[in-house]
Amino acid sequence: MSNKSAFLALNTTTCHVSGEQVSKQFKKQETPEGALQLTGYIKRQPVTRLKQCAGQCTHDDTCFDFYYISEDNVCLLHDVKEQNVYSIQASQAVHYEHIGVSFECPVNNGGWARARLQDGAVYLFRLFNAGVSHTQAVEYCQSIGSHPLRILTAEKMDFVQNNLTQCLGVSGNNFWVDGTNAGATDYSASDAYRTTDNQIVPINTDVLWGSRNGPNDNANEPRCIWIPSGFSYYFDDVPCTYWGVKYICEKQLV
Repeated sequence: MSNKSAFLALNTTTCHVSGEQVSKQFKKQETPEGALQLTGYIKRQPVTRLKQCAGQCTHDDTCFDFYYISEDNVCLLHDVKEQNVYSIQASQAVHYEHIGVSFECPVNNGGWARARLQDGAVYLFRLFNAGVSHTQAVEYCQSIGSHPLRILTAEKMDFVQNNLTQCLGVSGNNFWVDGTNAGATDYSASDAYRTTDNQIVPINTDVLWGSRNGPNDNANEPRCIWIPSGFSYYFDDVPCTYWGVKYICEKQLV
C-alpha cells in the first residue's frame, strides 16, 4: 500500500481526510443517550485530538466510522464487518461516520485496492495492464475469485469515470467490462448483454453507453463491452475476439 500523507480540514459537523492515494470524509452523527453496544471489531488507539482519530480511520482500510472519547484521549475505530461487541457510554463519545466515496488507486500487477462507494458498497480492484481478449480477462479474473470490472448502475459508472480512471496506470487506457451478448440467441435483444453471473446489462441508456441507443455496431456477431478512454469511459461494444485491451478484476465485499 502506498504511503498516505494526510491533510485534514475540520468544522463542527464534518472531518475530511485526504492523501496521495486515498480520501475519506466523515460526518458527525447523533449519539443516543445511555450505554451503546457496538457490534464490530473496535481498535483502541491513543490520540490527543479529534483530527488524529479521523486520520487513524483514514489510514485503516477497514475503518468506516469512529468514536472519539476526549476524556480518555481514546479513538475507537469501528469495522462493521466484524461481529465482536464493545460497550461505551454514549455521553463520553463523539461519533463520526464515513460519507461519500473513498478509494485506493490500484497498481499494475499489485495487490487488491479497496474502494467504498456513496451507497456503502465496498469493492476490491486489481489492475492488469497486459493487453488481452475479453475471454482471457474473464478467465484470469475468475481464477483469482473475481470478475472483470462490472458497471450496472449510474453510481458505479460515476465512480469509474470520476475516480478510478483518474488513477495513474488507469487513466488513458482502455478496459474490458463484464458484459457480452455472446450467449444470446438474439444479439440485438434488450436483454442480450449479460455479466458472467447472468445479470442483465442495461442497453437503452446513455448513462452507461457512449451512444444514447446502447450498442451501435454489428448485431450479427458476438460483441463484448469495453470502456475506451476515447469514449470518456462510457460503454462501447467490439468483437469479443478484439485483442490488446487491458483489464481490472473486481470483487464486492459489502
